[in-house]
Amino acid sequence: DIRIRINGYHLASIREYSMQIAVLFRKVDEGIDLSCYTIHHIAELWRKSGLNVSYIFGVEKYVPADLIIVHIDFSIVPREYLEFASKYPIVLNGQVENICKSEFSEGALGPDSDWNGKVIVKSNLNHGGIQEQIHSAILNKPHLDLYRRITSKVKRLMGRELLFMDPYDYKIIDHISMVPKHWFRSSNAIVEKFMPEIENNLYHIRMFQVLGDHWTCERLASPNPIVKGGNCVNVEVVEPEKDIFEWRQKLKLDYGKLDYVVIDGKPILLDINKTIGATGLIDKKENDKKRKYLSDGIYSYFNQTEAE
Repeated sequence: DIRIRINGYHLASIREYSMQIAVLFRKVDEGIDLSCYTIHHIAELWRKSGLNVSYIFGVEKYVPADLIIVHIDFSIVPREYLEFASKYPIVLNGQVENICKSEFSEGALGPDSDWNGKVIVKSNLNHGGIQEQIHSAILNKPHLDLYRRITSKVKRLMGRELLFMDPYDYKIIDHISMVPKHWFRSSNAIVEKFMPEIENNLYHIRMFQVLGDHWTCERLASPNPIVKGGNCVNVEVVEPEKDIFEWRQKLKLDYGKLDYVVIDGKPILLDINKTIGATGLIDKKENDKKRKYLSDGIYSYFNQTEAE
């Protein structure tokens, strides 16, 4: 039997108290199919285990809960969401405000950088910045900001402004001298050293997913240099390097995913995701098993002790 303390009250058993969990989404997420997010499937597991889970859309209405998860699918979380979440006793990802690659990249390059290898030009925002683009399209009425939108489109057609619809639009270029100078100044993009982890003619990336004190780490293989769950041909379980736990602690990431490669024994962080997508990795049973294991990490945020 497990005894827990919540908000100062010592409770006899987890079975006698159903914890109230809230998941905070963007206002624009209301009414859409949330099964594209891993958190939705984890929430279903919580409900099946007897926990109460509420979805909150926007910051207009406070819904009482013991714990809230900030699940805002923007690379930069608007301040009002973090301030709203701070009202709750326990906040997950309440300090993860900015996951733009320019905030953490160790391989970022400038036009005069001394680097002779290949380079990759990525979106500075998570997942190609597609969520920001969708949100902007929803907010902007056709007649508003027409000049800005027209000039932006002209720049893209001329190759002066980069537009990424997803990570497969990232560009791998043979040498830094071949990168147009204005791309370095684009707020949409970041130019980085291209340092792939290659084995047996396949590209690899490592995915560390975490919730509380539960984590998983997998190594994905693909013939595509942009390795994603949708194009991988093999997945293996691997042990994460100690640096990954240090990154997680420094980033204050309670729930999310870190993508990285290992080059000459050194892990290199490529991407941070705090709103993990629900793309399956080959084996559905393994996916379900992994989600169940991660879901149990929620209990680490409640003070647990064994009853006498």
